[in-house]
Amino acid sequence: MARRNTDASAGDDAGSAASWRTVAGLRRGIGVRLLIGVLIFSSVITLIMTAVQLYMDYRYDLDQIERRLDEIGEGYPDIIGESLWHLDREQLRIVVESILKLPDVQAVTVRETGTGHPLQIMARRRQSTPVITRELPINRVVEGKLKQIGTLYIEAALTDVYRRLMGEALVILVSQGAKTFLVSLFILLIFSRLVTRHLATIAQFMRRYDFHHPAGALALKRRPPATPDELDQVVMSFNDLCTNLRVAYHNQQTANEALKLDVAMRIRNEDALREAEQRYRELFHNMPMALMLMRGNFDIFPALHKAGVTDLNAYFDAHPDVLRRLMSAITVDEVNARSVELFRARDAAQLVGPAGRLWTESPGTLRRAFESRYHGEARFDEEMKVVALDGRVIDVLCTLSRPQPIGSHTPTLLGMIDITDRVRVRDKLQQLETDLAHAGRISLLGELMASIAHEINQPLGAVAASAQAMQNWLNRPEPPLDEVRELTALTLASARRASDIIVRTRAMAAKSKPRRELIRLDEVVDEALLLLSHEIQARGVEVWHRPAIFAPRIMADRTQLQQVVVNLTVNAMQALASHGVRHGKVVLTIAVTAAGQVSCTIEDNGPGIREDNLTLLFNRFFTTSEGGMGLGLAICRTIIEAHGGRIEADNESTLGGARFTFALPAGE
Repeated sequence: MARRNTDASAGDDAGSAASWRTVAGLRRGIGVRLLIGVLIFSSVITLIMTAVQLYMDYRYDLDQIERRLDEIGEGYPDIIGESLWHLDREQLRIVVESILKLPDVQAVTVRETGTGHPLQIMARRRQSTPVITRELPINRVVEGKLKQIGTLYIEAALTDVYRRLMGEALVILVSQGAKTFLVSLFILLIFSRLVTRHLATIAQFMRRYDFHHPAGALALKRRPPATPDELDQVVMSFNDLCTNLRVAYHNQQTANEALKLDVAMRIRNEDALREAEQRYRELFHNMPMALMLMRGNFDIFPALHKAGVTDLNAYFDAHPDVLRRLMSAITVDEVNARSVELFRARDAAQLVGPAGRLWTESPGTLRRAFESRYHGEARFDEEMKVVALDGRVIDVLCTLSRPQPIGSHTPTLLGMIDITDRVRVRDKLQQLETDLAHAGRISLLGELMASIAHEINQPLGAVAASAQAMQNWLNRPEPPLDEVRELTALTLASARRASDIIVRTRAMAAKSKPRRELIRLDEVVDEALLLLSHEIQARGVEVWHRPAIFAPRIMADRTQLQQVVVNLTVNAMQALASHGVRHGKVVLTIAVTAAGQVSCTIEDNGPGIREDNLTLLFNRFFTTSEGGMGLGLAICRTIIEAHGGRIEADNESTLGGARFTFALPAGE
């Protein structure tokens, strides 16, 4: 029995210890804050509801007093008026005391009005509380008229009202306070049972958790609910978080290893980049050509692209202020030693700054460079002239290089090579080629001299015969004037024909500078065939011209193109004669190519060109005919290429022989 008592005592002690731990935990945890919060909130609600209830009761009591005063005003003034008119003091005192006995009434006064010594009856209970007063007139009909003969003054005390309200407030507050405390305590115990102890378990597990050495999943010590609640969701979220942490830790370790490799690679890349930059600096400053690093502001280009501008050169013509703005925005940031030497500057600082002065001699080159950048081209090359600081004009080969992609502020590397001597040599070479072409024309005219003489002799003979006939007709007594007039017209036509032949011969023989104009290739062919008419008749060759009526005109020198057509036609006729071709045929065809160029094809029905000679035909001093100098086709290629065209030969003639074709760009 004693042992049982001891066990019971131990059990009680353990229960007490558990209870104290629970209470201590609640004091340290959120339980006390929850209890205080519930109490404060419940107290505030209780106070508000009590105040509303008391106010409503107060208003009800006031309304009761007001109704009682209204009842007094409706029933007593007539009785008081009758007594006051007869000055019946005793009756007035009885009425006043009866009013005073009514609930909440603490003072009643009846006072006569309209007399020197007014009658006044007063009854009052000793109270000093807030009152409600009412002063009522006492009227009586005197001589047919309603007249006020006195006043009834009434005071209603609020003492009983306040007493009832205080008692009611005390009952409400005590009952509500006790209920609030018990409900809060019950909520606290339920909250501790359902939530707080599990939160402590979760906190303890999280405090001891080490994701390097996980001890298992978190589980709450409770009977599982039918459906997972918020605590189960927290536990599942925490377990998922632990799993994600382990995965993230593993991924972090992997990422750290990759980061180490990446850092090492970045270090190597940075070292390589520094070495590359150093090499670039060394190359930039030690290059044997002049290099300049330039920058500009081309923010307007995207807007022009969006507006659909395709021809920037035409836009510059319509908006010259845009071109000036672009030119003023270009600056030279850095130059190398060769630039200082090329421009005869004291140092690099003289060349750094606005770059517009570089294009004062070649503004067209700058416009084309802008157009090249506008179309996104990474490189632009052109020859131009620049002015050195000492005033010399230098011919340079300008190369602009831009890294891709090209943005509004992408820098440009300008390279310049002094080609002044090369330009002079080239000008001399062009002069020599012009002299050579002139010599070729003179040689060709020598070969065609008999044809030219025949052409001139025929119209001159016609002129002489016509003049003799006109002289004979005019010596008659009655000269036939109509025949004379007709013969005179024929004479003039023959003279003009002879003059035209002489003019064309002089133009072809003259050593004049090329003069380009818009001409039709069909007209050049007609003039060349007219010049060769005697040669064609002498050789007995059929020459056909197939024109292209709607072909565009070309920008070319008429005399030089005549020389090309004459050379190719004469070569075709000579090839036919050297191989003894009977009934030789030569066809000259004008056409418009797919690229929009105008072409002329000269083909014959001869034996064609040997395959091993096709690649050598246009070389200087190469010839396949006896006595030839090998300059005719070379001159033809020089003339055509100088006009921006091309010339080629093959054996694809529709007549079965050789075919020569040259094409020139259209000028309109």
